[in-house]
Amino acid sequence: MRLQKSTVLSLNEFIAAEAHSRSAHLFFQNWCETNGFTGMKTYCRQAAEQHWNFQNQMMNYLQECGQVAENPEVHPPHPAIDSYEDLINLLLDRSEQHLQQLNGIAKACWNAQDYDPLNFLKTRMEREVKIRKGLWDWKNQIQYLPAQSEGLLFFDQNIPANMI
Repeated sequence: MRLQKSTVLSLNEFIAAEAHSRSAHLFFQNWCETNGFTGMKTYCRQAAEQHWNFQNQMMNYLQECGQVAENPEVHPPHPAIDSYEDLINLLLDRSEQHLQQLNGIAKACWNAQDYDPLNFLKTRMEREVKIRKGLWDWKNQIQYLPAQSEGLLFFDQNIPANMI
């Protein structure tokens, strides 16, 4: 199957976005480990693995279509994290950016009449929406907890591992 040039470009941008997200989640995982948040550490590690898997799936898809999949170099700056709430806000921002990019890629595929990648992108968007909803729930729950409290640590230990 031959894909339009615009679709290949969009899918390679998606591969780069997944690589950057993986890097960010590994950074977030390290922050969680340093600060004793084992639940969020597990979540960030699982998220990083998912981004890696989606990146590889899309690279394989492009190669199966006879296209060149670019393996991006990743050197994103990582913001300072001052609190657990900061971390959740950063995760929410990344999720929103990811959803916007996925929507843009889906639109580009639709406009190029390359419909085959849309199923993959739809699955990825559904997963991202689920993750975003979970992050909003977490944010709403922790707003009532003091930043350095036992309640926050208890909350962190009960983060659902199946969010990813």
